[in-house]
Amino acid sequence: MDAVFLFDIGAVIVFATIFGAVASFFRQPMIPAYIIAGAVIGPYGIGIITNQALITTLSELGIAFLLFIIGMELNFSRLKDVSTIATAGTVIQVVLSFAAGFSAARFMLGFGSLESVYVGLVIAFSSTMVVIKLLVDKDLIETLHGRIALGVLLVQDIIVVLALSVLSNIDSFTADTLIISLMKGIGLFSMAIVASNYIFPRIVKSLTKNPELMFLMSLSVSFIFGGLAYISGYSIAVGGFLAGISLAVFPYNVEIISRITSLRDFFATMFFVCLGMQIAFSNIASVLPAIVVLTAITAILKPAIITVIGIIFGYGRRTSLSAGLCLAQVSEFSIIIVGAGLTLGHVSAELLLITTMAAVITISITPYYIEYSPFFYKLFSGVLEKLKVFQIVKNRKLHNTTSEFNMKPNKIIICGAHTMGKSIADEILLQKKNFVVIDYNPEVIKVLMSQNIPCMYGDITQPNQYRPKKEQEH
Repeated sequence: MDAVFLFDIGAVIVFATIFGAVASFFRQPMIPAYIIAGAVIGPYGIGIITNQALITTLSELGIAFLLFIIGMELNFSRLKDVSTIATAGTVIQVVLSFAAGFSAARFMLGFGSLESVYVGLVIAFSSTMVVIKLLVDKDLIETLHGRIALGVLLVQDIIVVLALSVLSNIDSFTADTLIISLMKGIGLFSMAIVASNYIFPRIVKSLTKNPELMFLMSLSVSFIFGGLAYISGYSIAVGGFLAGISLAVFPYNVEIISRITSLRDFFATMFFVCLGMQIAFSNIASVLPAIVVLTAITAILKPAIITVIGIIFGYGRRTSLSAGLCLAQVSEFSIIIVGAGLTLGHVSAELLLITTMAAVITISITPYYIEYSPFFYKLFSGVLEKLKVFQIVKNRKLHNTTSEFNMKPNKIIICGAHTMGKSIADEILLQKKNFVVIDYNPEVIKVLMSQNIPCMYGDITQPNQYRPKKEQEH
């Protein structure tokens, strides 16, 4: 068994490398390449790997490590500005997406009521793992739409946990069951906060001179919280996230993150290859209409819903559309939900195949959505402009210009205002020259605004983003 397991891991890495290299040569995203590699070597492909159980476990660890790092990097104060859309907006999005999925499954595809509930949940949630990986890889995690996406995903994950709790006990569900699930979640979060404030500071301080022990300690914390989450009925990924939060306050988290990133990438690759292994090509024809419907709702209707919600909550057209495009996929937790439903006898094996295929397709197109978001904005900017009539929250100001922004020859444009850019801005300010700073980090823009430095939120690499004589909207 051990030799077979090592062979399976080796096959996954070799084929992921080959397909990844091909994708890199043609300048294509890596995630679809990993999924195709899994489809080729899996039991429904050429059959190099037939037992997915252990590799599936490794892929779940990948999700846990990813959320562990996100938890360590998370600063809740940075999400303060998107808290409204992340809470109320996410609830609205989940309800509308669920209603669309349930209605399509019940009245278009002929599923039963309980299976339609599962379909609605499949549509409602987006993939934390995929979105965060893409945003980090493209250095977009600090952008406004990146923060909106992160806030929405965090709230979605909380709702997923509640949904799993309810569905697992649906035959004997009571209000007490929901309350107990909530209390367990609050208890785990409280443990993370207590450990962060009173336990881990002393441990970390004693290990600062030994980076290897600090690294092992961080892994131990991750597995401890993962185990506690599992015992409490939650996903180990939730435990990884809480472990990250418990270590996030320390100045040594950068060192830990740098050491654990390679592990995260390894397990993440396992996840995507394993996802591809679940594609049963011979059975696709019989469920193709359902796959098309679920994929269309997820890839078209759901980002449209998120975009409209963003505009309603006072965010610009570009920011709202970019956030919507980021979240246009089926979540890995949706596969877990349907898999649990299959075990409980609530759904058929066909629905698991439909969900998996919809996840594979939508996850594969998400990198293209993000890459070509400027094209989609240009294509739909006119329609988005008309949607501003539904805006109920005042535009959120993320610019501070002393004059109308234009491209005069003597205008100095500073692209980015971190360490070097801020120093340049300070020097130009002393010389009393005409300039403006452009940065896509809203926290940087707020600091500049507080200092009355001319600035605008935006990405200088995007074409047609800055036009003279008009107030810019992002």
